Amino acid sequence: MSQMKKSKLSLGLLAGAGVSGLVGSISRMGNSLYDLTLLPMREHETPIAPFSSQKLLGSGAPPESPLHTLLDGRAWLEQHPFRKDIFLNSRDGLRLHAVTLTPSNHTNRWAVCIHGFWEDCNSMGLYARHYYEQGYQLLLPDLRGHGESEGSYVGMGFDDRLDIISWISVLLRRHPDAQVILHGVAIGAATVLMTTGGALPSAIRATVSDCSYTSATEELQWLYQHFGAGRFPKAPALAALRQVTKLRAGYDLKDASPIHAVSASKTPTLFLHGEQDSVVPTSMLPQLYSAAACPKDMRWIQGAEHAMSVAVDSKRYWSLVDSFLASYL
Repeated sequence: MSQMKKSKLSLGLLAGAGVSGLVGSISRMGNSLYDLTLLPMREHETPIAPFSSQKLLGSGAPPESPLHTLLDGRAWLEQHPFRKDIFLNSRDGLRLHAVTLTPSNHTNRWAVCIHGFWEDCNSMGLYARHYYEQGYQLLLPDLRGHGESEGSYVGMGFDDRLDIISWISVLLRRHPDAQVILHGVAIGAATVLMTTGGALPSAIRATVSDCSYTSATEELQWLYQHFGAGRFPKAPALAALRQVTKLRAGYDLKDASPIHAVSASKTPTLFLHGEQDSVVPTSMLPQLYSAAACPKDMRWIQGAEHAMSVAVDSKRYWSLVDSFLASYL
């Protein structure tokens, strides 16, 4: 073999090794981000998400703080004597869990309340208590990979939207005269917005979206930028995570897009957001509102951090929600 051919071969091998090393590095980064972000809470030894109230349990917050208000709501639901556990099988074979609650003075109105990231249905206790006192019957699902629902990944609302439709189908088979509202917080809000982006039964009267993100990719980009201490290069990180998510969870993060869904929605929607939210940027609220094709309203809760609006200013929060829903029930 000539010296020139040997030199070309050596350069080719070096280039191939470099590409292989780069691909391996990107793959490792994608898997690391997936493990950090999209594995269920139960697969982590300690809470690490900045948007999980579980992380705040040991924060030493005073008893009168908004956090303790949320925890009081959780305890109310966990200990309620009328709560019932129900289950269904998802379209892809997961056993999903929800809690139902029926007050003695119940009407045919149902509130489906959907929790946030790395939470469970009990974290919606404060919301459930208000609706319960108003005579609503409650359906409180655990999203896949959360609480008592099976699942090995966080769906960012995309697969979850189909699970919510399955729950609604069960509800309407048992209660065909039901008037249903959907109320979601954080990833739960993203889930209900994506649910309304498709065809829905007329029984779904309205939706409350509390601090939803515009899309999973934009939200994760924000989190990596502000909570990742610059460890993750933005474009390669999201591209790597997207590919790993396709392989390990079976969905495309780009499809988890509430802002796309609301452009096709016909369900009246109230958009809420805390003015001090540092987890889902406040700039996302007007973007969602502008994109929504449905009857809509948009309101801010002053002084509220992420997913804390209901506890920071409960009076204003429920005044806005009850007034909006009254127009459609």
